[in-house]
Amino acid sequence: MSGKILIIDRDIENTKSLIDCFEEEHFTVKLVDNSQQAMNHVLSYQPEIILLDIEFPDTSGLDIFRAILLDKQTESIPTIILTAKAEPIDRVVGLELGAEDYIAKPFDTREVILRTKGVLRRRRKRDQPSDQRIKLHGIEIDIGKREVNLANSNISLTNPEFELLVYLAKSPGRVFSRNDLMYRLWGYRPAYQSRSIDSHLSRLKKKLGRIGQCIQTVRGVGYRFQPDLS
Repeated sequence: MSGKILIIDRDIENTKSLIDCFEEEHFTVKLVDNSQQAMNHVLSYQPEIILLDIEFPDTSGLDIFRAILLDKQTESIPTIILTAKAEPIDRVVGLELGAEDYIAKPFDTREVILRTKGVLRRRRKRDQPSDQRIKLHGIEIDIGKREVNLANSNISLTNPEFELLVYLAKSPGRVFSRNDLMYRLWGYRPAYQSRSIDSHLSRLKKKLGRIGQCIQTVRGVGYRFQPDLS
């Protein structure tokens, strides 16, 4: 796998080893350590994926992320949030805005590469034409157009939310563990118990309203889409 990666991170020293590993995997990597110039580099470099540290002394990395999402030239570029903050609120906000994933610092370099590859693999697969539709319990999913219709209204979902809904709806009644879902979405199974899937699914259920009840938690196991609710 290859591709263009933009890393926005002020910690140059610790990022260097990550860049070296990406380049060994045949990626082209650009590092930006100046938050004020970050958006200019996103526009000029047009990366296939962005790794964004949210901790800068002069601004929040989440503001940079918002600027990326508001620009038509960059809104579709997948972004992975990096953070060393102990509070979960920054991670949650990043996921709510539409980040593909978040990675806590200090991180394992190989895991970052696996997670980045997983996002890219998913994005490239998603960009392939598809005319498949799923209709279940009053909800219609057009995979090719990436649209979700509920009661004749389109529901706006982030990329991870859409992918999770499709995976669950394709196998109604089947139970998926958190790690299964992470592997199917991002191409890796984490060495620790990650709750990022929980955040995505919680927001997805709220957006689906009553139909969100079809996404059920199976205690101690994971999640399933159960369309036949009584």
